[in-house]
Parts: sequence; C-alpha cells; structure tokens
Amino acid sequence: MAPPNRRLQENPTLAEAGRTLADTDIVVVVTDPDGDPVDVRVPVGDLPGGGGGASDAADVTFTPAGTISSTDVQAALEELDNDVVGAQDDASTAISGLAAHLADTSDAHDASAVSFVPGSGIAATTVQEAVEEAKNDATAYADSAISTHAAATDPHGDRAYAAGLVDDLSGVTNAATARTNLGVGTAATLASDTDGTLAANSDTAVATQKATKTYADTKLSTSTAAATYQTIALAATKATTTDLIDAKGDRLIGSADNTLVRKAAPSNGKFGVADSAQSDGWKDIDLPWHLSIDPVRVPAFSTVGGTIAAWATYYQFSALNDEVVYNVQLGPGTWTFGLWRTIFTSYGILTVTLDGTTIATLDNYSAGSVNPGQVLTTGIAITAPGVYALKLKTTGKNASSSAYNQRLWAIDFTRTA
Repeated sequence: MAPPNRRLQENPTLAEAGRTLADTDIVVVVTDPDGDPVDVRVPVGDLPGGGGGASDAADVTFTPAGTISSTDVQAALEELDNDVVGAQDDASTAISGLAAHLADTSDAHDASAVSFVPGSGIAATTVQEAVEEAKNDATAYADSAISTHAAATDPHGDRAYAAGLVDDLSGVTNAATARTNLGVGTAATLASDTDGTLAANSDTAVATQKATKTYADTKLSTSTAAATYQTIALAATKATTTDLIDAKGDRLIGSADNTLVRKAAPSNGKFGVADSAQSDGWKDIDLPWHLSIDPVRVPAFSTVGGTIAAWATYYQFSALNDEVVYNVQLGPGTWTFGLWRTIFTSYGILTVTLDGTTIATLDNYSAGSVNPGQVLTTGIAITAPGVYALKLKTTGKNASSSAYNQRLWAIDFTRTA
C-alpha cells in the first residue's frame, strides 16, 4: 500500500478539499468507475461520539440480517455467539449418535425403517414393503405362466402325434417304420411261439416266456447230466489209476482196449522198448554193454583245434590244449576204456576225462613208432545211468617229445560187470 501522504496526493477528492491526513484518521479504499483504487479519509472526529474517542459496541447500530435480529453490534455478537454454541452442541450430539449407529451391528438398519423411492412398478415407500411387493409380483407371474402353459392346446407341438400312439400302435402312420424303430422286427404281425423245443427256428416268431424257460431247462439238464457223467468218469479213472500205482517209477501201460495195467519200474541201467510179444507190449532191456566211437565218422559235441586227417582215417591234434568232446550214454556198472592212438617222437600227453573226472593220462611219446596201438584203462565205475561228456585233450608233452601231435583212430567202452 502507498504511504498515506502519497495516496492523499493521488486522491483528488481529499486533495481538492485541502485536507491533510492525520495519523488517527481512517482511510477507506474504494474503486472508482474506471476500476482504479481510491483512498477516502474519514476523520475520527466525524464518527459517532466525536472527538476521536472509542465507542461502545452497544452504541453502534446493526441492521438485522439473516438469522440475527439484534439492532446493535453488542447484542448481535452475543446472539451470534449463542447460535455458535448451540450449533456446536448439536454437532457433538450428532457425531456421538453417528458413532453409536456405526458400531451397532445387531439391528442398525431395519428394512422397514429404510425408505425406498417408488419406481419400476413398485409402489412401496420402504425397503421392507418393496421386497414383499416384488415377491408377490413374481409369484403371481409364475402362477399365471404355468396356468397359461397348462391350458394351451399343444404347447410343445407333440400332443397331436402322441394322441395316435394307442396300445396297439394302430394310430402310427407307418407301422413298419414304427416296428423297426422299436426293434421288434419287420413282420406285419409278430407271432408268438409256445414250442419248448423251438423246432421252427423262425426269424418271424417270438418264443413265449414259458417256451423259452422250457428250452433253457432242457438244455441245462442235458449239460448238467453230461458234466456229472464226466465228473464221475474222471473220478473213477483217478481212483482206478491211483490204485494201480504201487511204487516209485511204476508205469501205466495199455494192455487192451480201455484196459490199463501196471508195469513196475525197471532196475537201474535198463530201459523199455516196444515188444509185441509181451502181454503189455513193452520189454525192459539193459543199456548197451559196449560202445564204439569212430572219431572220423561220429560228429563231436565240441572241438578245439582238432581236424580230420586229409585221407579220413584218424582225428588229429597238433597244438597244446587241442581237444575233442563226445557225449556217451553209459549204464551203471564197471567199464573199460579203450583208445587206438599213434605214439612216436613228436607226440604229446593226452588226458581223458568223463564228466570232468580224469579216467586216463596217456604219454604218447615213444622213440619208436606204433601206428596205431591200443591202450586200455579198466575199473571205471558208473553208478547211475546217463549221458556223460567224454573229453580227450592235449595237456602237455614228454621232455623228449618234439611236438604236441595226437592221432585218434578209435574209442571203445566195454562194461565188464
């Protein structure tokens, strides 16, 4: 704000009057028609009471306005103060009531106490009444819709067709199609058949319940009888065969039509062969007492390094660990092993085993040639009949021998007891 003296100078109204601005004067700023601010001096001495002294609020007039009816400033301020205090009390009461209302979770908003603005076909003015009115309207609408549907002549468009479906299907337009759809065949009239044997074997007749039961009972009876007979027959056969067996190794032999006989187990070293001269058609004989092996003509079970001589007269080895294996069938008893072989200055030591047990060790070195010569090993005991692995193998040589050669001409087993 400009200094008072300057503003006085800028205020033509006061300047023209030749007045000066005292420190106790009151200056009022107003706006002239051009929008410029103008300072107006009001000397204190011109105010009511004069002399520039202070005035009481009761002496200052007040024009009643709004809710204030007092006519002086003192009374107006007191009236305003009372209104403010009352408003504060009302506000405090309202705030306390609102807090209690928000804290009440049991029954804070009864539907009947909540107002509702009527609309959308609902005339009620409370929520309680509006909900009940809506429920009644919905019930009435549903009842009306059901009544309308039930009273309709053919609401689904199928009553006219269903009216023709009487018990005998006489109302169906196409009977053949109806029978096909129902899966009852294509015959114009399905005939019932009471024959319990179903002898007609027909594609157009339907067996009655009684006929079907009779047929099934007959078949079941026949099957049961056959099964019972088979059970009895099997039981009888089992009983018969069991009675025939007396000891371990016994055999059942057919001696005639539908006739079984017992044949005792053969003694060790014997086996059965067909013999029509016997009453039961079988004869037990001993295992062979003599067994011969031609190394050239009898195939070996396995070999290592061995070969047949070019002129096919003997089997030969030429290196250490060369071997040949034959399977031989021997019965229980005492056997003699015989080997026809060559001995000379370039021949090695031959070891003979039977199922891994050594039965002979033959040094085939000799300063003079023997081609061939036989060597026998006696007293070989066989306790059980069976197939044994006979192995002949070069396992070394005499210190005087120049090589590991072997020549095998013939092999013999002979039972002596």
